[in-house]
Amino acid sequence: MQQQRNTTGMSLEQVRKTVLLNDIDPRTERGIEFGPLNRPLVTKDDGRILYIDYTTTDVLRARHAHRTDRDPAAIVDVDRVWNDALPRVLRDDLPLDYAVASHVIEHVPDLVGWLSEVAQVLRPGGRLCLTVPDKRYTFDFQRKPSRLTEAMSAHVQSLRRPSPQQVFDHYRKVVQLPLREAWQGRLDISNLSRIHDFDYALSQTRKAQNGEYVDCHCWVFTPRSFLDLLSELAEHGFLAYRLKSFQDTRPYTFEFYVCLECDQALPGDPDRRAEAAASFRLNRPAGQDSEPGDPSSRELLTKMQDLGRKLETADGLLRELQACLARAEQQIQSLQHANDASWCRQIMKRLRMRPTN
Repeated sequence: MQQQRNTTGMSLEQVRKTVLLNDIDPRTERGIEFGPLNRPLVTKDDGRILYIDYTTTDVLRARHAHRTDRDPAAIVDVDRVWNDALPRVLRDDLPLDYAVASHVIEHVPDLVGWLSEVAQVLRPGGRLCLTVPDKRYTFDFQRKPSRLTEAMSAHVQSLRRPSPQQVFDHYRKVVQLPLREAWQGRLDISNLSRIHDFDYALSQTRKAQNGEYVDCHCWVFTPRSFLDLLSELAEHGFLAYRLKSFQDTRPYTFEFYVCLECDQALPGDPDRRAEAAASFRLNRPAGQDSEPGDPSSRELLTKMQDLGRKLETADGLLRELQACLARAEQQIQSLQHANDASWCRQIMKRLRMRPTN
């Protein structure tokens, strides 16, 4: 697996570009970028890149007109609309050397199908580079990580739009999350505010039920759960990639980075499948991910918060005890000086009372 690049002191955008394009030269290689909006990782000036999204440029700009965090006019022109299987959408552009998707994979309705379609448009050894949000530090905090069951269910249904279930789970459970407090373990889970109320979540779900494309986070991951899922997919022949590089979530950020190497022959070869599955398994972050949706995790966090309060109280009591000991020591020293003086006076009195020769 590739060595991680030193990204100390870089901005988030610089980190993404440095990590994901580590061994890619856009000047000489042809690639596609999914959902770049107004912040493409690879610009047209960088090299031969095609921008692809689920709808047209005009529709994207209209749907983002209310956003205050981006200028809709700055959204780049979409070169290809993903309204069919990728090999057909990109039939005149194949094969490609790489694909980039920053905060995209969580939006695709059929995760397994999307990964398969991307593999079909890449050359052997081509790279799929992903930026993935870490649920522990995003508005998905209270949602459970996606598992193989959900991924395979969406795949057998060949979902091309988010399902009503995916839409409701997103809009009902997303919360406002203070990032710094999440990293410092100071969250009060009981006071996290929901972004949407029940009625709004239900209205979005009905739109999805009626066939409208309702954008949402269809999938929720931690670094470990994502690599676990890819390992399972590879093991069962549903993934045509092996892990090329992985970078865990950096402190006080909310995303991790995964680069996959395409091997179309992998699903049909048991030995290659086992090797690919191991590449994900062996590079998982150590320890267990926190899953706030799990009652046991909430209980553990509550206990940790209670312990923190007790430690603060104990620290205050310790300082008081130290102050008391200091005062007692001063009093003892004063008494000792007083006793020493009294003893000296008694000795002198006895000496004066002794007869002289």
